[in-house]
Amino acid sequence: VLRILKTCLVLDNDDDTNGFLIVPVKRISLNFEIDFENSIKHKAIRDPKAEPTEQMKLSLNVTKENYCGSVITPWYRKDDHQYLVVKVSNELNPLSAFPTEGFATYAAYFMEKHKQIVINKSQPLVLVKGISKRLNCLKPRRSHGRKSSGDKFEQYLIPELCVKQDFPSALWLQAGLLPTILNRIVLLLQADELRSLIAKGIGLGIHELSEKEEWAPLLLDKHITDDIEVSAHYEEIEQSNITEISQDKIFGSISLTKLLPDLTIKELAAECPWNELTEPVDIERQRDVKLTDVEAFDNFVSQALPKDHQLVKNKVANRNKCETDNNLYTYKPLNFLKIRENSKGAELVDIFTALTTAKNNDIVNLERLETLGDSFLKFTISLFLFLKYPSFDEGMLTSFKGKLISNKNLFYIGNKKGISEYVKVAEFDPASEWKPPAFNVPKIFRDRINRSISINSLFHFTFTKSEQIDGILCDKSINDISAACDEIPKDDNVHSNSAYSFLDQQVIRDKSIADCVEALLGVYFQAHGIKGGLRFLKWLNIVPQFENIDNLFQMTPPNPAFAKNVAKRNIEYHIPAWEKVQDKLRYTFKNRAYLLQALTHASYISNRITNCYQTLEFLGDAVLDFLITCYIFEASENLSPGDLTDLRSALVNNITFACFTVRCGFQKHLQFSNRQLSKYIDNFVRYQELNNHKINEEVLTLISEGELHIGQHIDVPKVLGDMFEALIGAVFLDSGMCLKTTWKVIHRIMWKEMETFMKNVPKQPIRVIHEMVAANPRFG
Repeated sequence: VLRILKTCLVLDNDDDTNGFLIVPVKRISLNFEIDFENSIKHKAIRDPKAEPTEQMKLSLNVTKENYCGSVITPWYRKDDHQYLVVKVSNELNPLSAFPTEGFATYAAYFMEKHKQIVINKSQPLVLVKGISKRLNCLKPRRSHGRKSSGDKFEQYLIPELCVKQDFPSALWLQAGLLPTILNRIVLLLQADELRSLIAKGIGLGIHELSEKEEWAPLLLDKHITDDIEVSAHYEEIEQSNITEISQDKIFGSISLTKLLPDLTIKELAAECPWNELTEPVDIERQRDVKLTDVEAFDNFVSQALPKDHQLVKNKVANRNKCETDNNLYTYKPLNFLKIRENSKGAELVDIFTALTTAKNNDIVNLERLETLGDSFLKFTISLFLFLKYPSFDEGMLTSFKGKLISNKNLFYIGNKKGISEYVKVAEFDPASEWKPPAFNVPKIFRDRINRSISINSLFHFTFTKSEQIDGILCDKSINDISAACDEIPKDDNVHSNSAYSFLDQQVIRDKSIADCVEALLGVYFQAHGIKGGLRFLKWLNIVPQFENIDNLFQMTPPNPAFAKNVAKRNIEYHIPAWEKVQDKLRYTFKNRAYLLQALTHASYISNRITNCYQTLEFLGDAVLDFLITCYIFEASENLSPGDLTDLRSALVNNITFACFTVRCGFQKHLQFSNRQLSKYIDNFVRYQELNNHKINEEVLTLISEGELHIGQHIDVPKVLGDMFEALIGAVFLDSGMCLKTTWKVIHRIMWKEMETFMKNVPKQPIRVIHEMVAANPRFG
């Protein structure tokens, strides 16, 4: 019926073969029984290409009872497309007028178009609907909005030009769903197998589902639904008869590099009261400066401005006042930080999602879970290294961390644990590369492909129908195929899944396995909280088992002070305004040495009590990333994986943290000895004060300017962002590694930007242009 059994596959009679027994059933009262009558009666279908004899054509009995609901196939066509008869039209026959101009009758149409002579001129026509050849029913159909021109006309066929199947049409239509259903069952069973394996390994969750319990249903990810609608919209545009006009014809050959200077001049002219031609040479940035240039510069800056162009000092109310002080603030706790008693464990659908890559094009994918798992992994490994190796500097810690959480290491771990065997990469394509259950490449050839012959030889296997159904090969077939395979050169560089899928293999990138490992980590953190995430990490063996990473939060943080007992007055000598910092943080330090360390720059050598802030910055960066990711994961379910990543990037970056440092005035308490650094900090503080300490999409603009070197360059001292991260790291350690306390400090400072950015996610402008469908941007 489906015609998807490849010629290289035969029935596998081995006992370990995964197979299903698919039988038709019929309802008897309230029960179902196997429909043996149809099973015996319809063991095969008629050849859709077999032309009936003239006698058969003349003797056709075309009635509603015989034809309505039947499947028919035009035997004169090259393809074997099937149609479902919905009506026998007794009022129409081959001599009836054709509905469009160009043909007098239906008989004339078939004669001219298909070269077929209709013998029985009195037979009624049948109204038909095409049966879809779509076998991948995993995702919903795309809605094109309006019907195509072909759908406006009813389609009639002449019975004698078709082969009528006796096979029940209901079973025919249901058969089209079988590949999708069987594929889904197999993959869910595989996901459950991995889930059970992990549950036994980490000691959390049930091994088998009881009869009274049910797994959560597998539902369509709404973000993927949005992608379908967008794709359908542009697909409709592409299919329409709109003449494409070249952008060059519309805009001409405008060079962006020539256009930008002109725009810059116009912007400066609008802001400044002088003409560009009267502007003197910048003596501070020119090496070859003449005395006349110095005099011209002095005269230029000394001249009075017209009253209408005099600069007015910006009124900045409460310059360093954190926006957390207003009455709009409401604390929002993180559910991820609550202790979770979940006896059932991770849901099967979540495991299935974590194993599904975006390339698989299913109704779910791992991208959101991967973001969560990635953040948890970075946090836990950073904390472990910080506690395990207190003498390591930031560079050593960062290097060690990079190796542990690298995609390469995660690939090796995932492969060793067998996770790679469950990852879904290739898109489900029943028509070209699906292997029906219980069918396989014959074992004798599977062994030879793995040893000596090319995998491309699969496409040369051609077994008879009886050999495929019985699974028993004759000696002639074996000898003929073996001889043909020996002549095909072995090619180890085959990258298509179409051949490998028939051998239960797939081509998969290392990063895809690493992504699945992170997504699975996200699943167990989501299901069991921090306890589940740490147990899963221990099972993965990212760090040696004897380190007991699941007891990470029972480890003792190192003392920030070099000496055991340091007098408070000695600490306060270096940070006399420590109370102001605590007030801004809304946190009271138990050990002020943490605060001193967080405020000490590497250039400040007078501090002999603690180290500089760099190791605290290393830890604080991971804490911030983890807690903010948890928050946006919980609070922004409507965001797509791409928007989630953009939001995370907008909130967790050095520029944003630098802005918070200046808004809260923390930079006033930084201990450093570097004049150039002081100049950079002062410039950025003035910029933020003029900007009224707002943090909006200009943050991304600053990042873009730093990366792309366009527009007015604004130096954002990295030390300010590092300082903010170090303060958060200090709060985390001083609070006894309490994430709830640390989150209260972070949320009180960053809440407004979090909510604002979630409503309108900032994005890099150039990347937005590149991601626009059919944009194809070109830059000069």
